[in-house]
Amino acid sequence: MASSDITLYNKLPLDPAKKQCRILNLLPGEGDEQICAELHVQDLINASQGYACTSYVWGDASITKAIQIQDEKLEVTANLINCLYHLRHPENTIALWIDAICINQKDLDEKSQQVGMMNEIYSGCSAVYIWLGAPIYPALVKEDPFAFIRHFADNKHYHDLPGFDKDEGGQVVFRENEEFLALWESFLLISKSTWWTRAWTVQETVLPKNSIVLYGNWKTTFETITRARRRRNMHIDSTSKCCQEGLKAFSGPRRRIFDMFLFEVEWVENLRNFHHPLQDPVILQELEQTGDKISTKAFHEIVQTFSARECKDPRDKVYSLLAMAKGEAFDTYRPNYRATIVECYTDMFVRMLMETGNDYRCLMGLAFGPHASGLPSWVRDFSQVIHISRVASQLRRLLVFPLFNAANGRIGEMKVQNGRELHVIGMHADSITAVGPAIMSVHNGRESLRTPLAQWTKLCEEAIQSTDKAVVRNTLARTMCVTVNNDPFAVQNDVLKWRRMKESDLPNDSEWQQFIDGDIWALERNYEGGLEMGVTGRSLYSTRAGKLGLCNPKGQPGDEVWVLFGSKVPFVLRRVATGRENSYQFIGDCFLEGAMDGEIVKDGVEGERIILV
Repeated sequence: MASSDITLYNKLPLDPAKKQCRILNLLPGEGDEQICAELHVQDLINASQGYACTSYVWGDASITKAIQIQDEKLEVTANLINCLYHLRHPENTIALWIDAICINQKDLDEKSQQVGMMNEIYSGCSAVYIWLGAPIYPALVKEDPFAFIRHFADNKHYHDLPGFDKDEGGQVVFRENEEFLALWESFLLISKSTWWTRAWTVQETVLPKNSIVLYGNWKTTFETITRARRRRNMHIDSTSKCCQEGLKAFSGPRRRIFDMFLFEVEWVENLRNFHHPLQDPVILQELEQTGDKISTKAFHEIVQTFSARECKDPRDKVYSLLAMAKGEAFDTYRPNYRATIVECYTDMFVRMLMETGNDYRCLMGLAFGPHASGLPSWVRDFSQVIHISRVASQLRRLLVFPLFNAANGRIGEMKVQNGRELHVIGMHADSITAVGPAIMSVHNGRESLRTPLAQWTKLCEEAIQSTDKAVVRNTLARTMCVTVNNDPFAVQNDVLKWRRMKESDLPNDSEWQQFIDGDIWALERNYEGGLEMGVTGRSLYSTRAGKLGLCNPKGQPGDEVWVLFGSKVPFVLRRVATGRENSYQFIGDCFLEGAMDGEIVKDGVEGERIILV
């Protein structure tokens, strides 16, 4: 840090015993005039003046430019400079809170204290400016980047977009044209902004009541983006199915990009709706029609939801979301940038277990297993960046958890001991004999799907000792969708839009063959939803008993499948020699044919106590 930076912060110390922060007054200016500002300390409890917050991506730390604050120079990143140029008013001063400027980032104690106040800082602002960036050559952008979003926010259909038409038979068809390409390519500028990939931008959008989203000189609100998501989904899943044909005609890759974008929007919107209870009857009706629920989420689920996001400091994968943790387990917790990564993650995960009453859903998902960092295998490695498609599938597995009953209703205790051991009770179900390649996404193209599916088919034939095409197809099809079907009109065990599958849901021979050849779009939509949830980020495995299942790609031959008492799904464990009997490394949750509905845990049979290390 430059000596001028140190002098600036020394002149404006924050009292850690008070709720104080620094506020930047961005002075008026035009064009490429130097950014000038004033910094002052403000008491949040008795704030005498309003301020807005910013949400942006720092960008390359090696590319900086100086701004003038009082009599000092402060170096900030080029992306922040660009943001300030677009926010600056030609005549009026704007009061802002900007993390890179208002916090002394080199003072770990101040940083810990200020990060612990993020809830108050962002909840108390008048609005948040969400900066998505700006085009290098604005004149080359042929359409408003938010126009594609506004199309759906205005309650319009897919078939109202440029390029859609009807053929001679009356079927909706899509042929891209210049008008559509201009609309789509402009939309990609905002959907591919790195803002969507950063961990801190989540709570920066959730906590403020009002938002202004900027890309260069174009503007919208986050509320407009969420309205587009809701109304697009209403058109797809409504009983009238007015956009079913239009969705089917829309090309696979573009449909996938838009779906992933809307997932990101939905996850942030759900948290916003909980923090700012809705009164608008129109929005409430739209949420009811789409089956969305406004409810609090356990902190482990919030962290999993945004595990695709990145940050420079690994501790920020949890600290950046801490303002959304509402359980008693987190009431007294304060960020500590002097703690090691292992200390931070272990403490945080134990609190997640406490918050949920030791709910086994905390132990579902990727990022478990033997860690080079020294974390216990049962503690999630929050630093791992999980691809958004795998995040979406994992959130669906959490949702359908109640549809299973692996432990047959048996409850078992879960205890953390010595800070590194998790003591549980369960029953051994089977042992893994072979593991196929992982399918990280079913939407990576024909070739990337065709090869692993061929190997999965061979593994299935060997496991069930049959090459009968119908038998192999049905066995694989049941396993790959984890016996669950995506049905927008289903309600089973209070789980909306999902139910256990019926034999009639299975794909026919033609559909299955096209899928095995790499065409995911050949499958019927409801079955495809279950299959995508089941296989994404997982490997197919076979067992000693000739069964098939799906597991974490870390699974290996010799690993054991256990049903842990209190869980609805089984888990893969790996026996280790620690000098203590019944010690295992935790690999992750799994699906196992013939073990999901209480078949393993018989009434009156005692479980076995084991130690996860």
